[in-house]
Amino acid sequence: MQFVMGILGLLILMAVAGSAGRGGMREARELAARFASVGNLVGKTSDEIVKVVGQPTSVSPTASGKLLQWQCTGYHVGIVFGRNGIFDHVACEHKTRAF
Repeated sequence: MQFVMGILGLLILMAVAGSAGRGGMREARELAARFASVGNLVGKTSDEIVKVVGQPTSVSPTASGKLLQWQCTGYHVGIVFGRNGIFDHVACEHKTRAF
């Protein structure tokens, strides 16, 4: 009986972990879609981009302005803005394979 209960517990744990992973990937796809909806970033301000994609996970000062980063399970993007608040370049973007 303990063996059956242990197997049942393991199956429930696997199901919960699997659904949490899919939820994370859904969040990643939604964040990437919001970025895609912004279109070309050239000439856009950080405020314009934040208005569409949401608040960044972190903001860091740089020598030339600031780095805004958005992170969730499965997707990460970092964008550098100049001192004038205008897009400068994408510092990094990463999607997991399961994306």
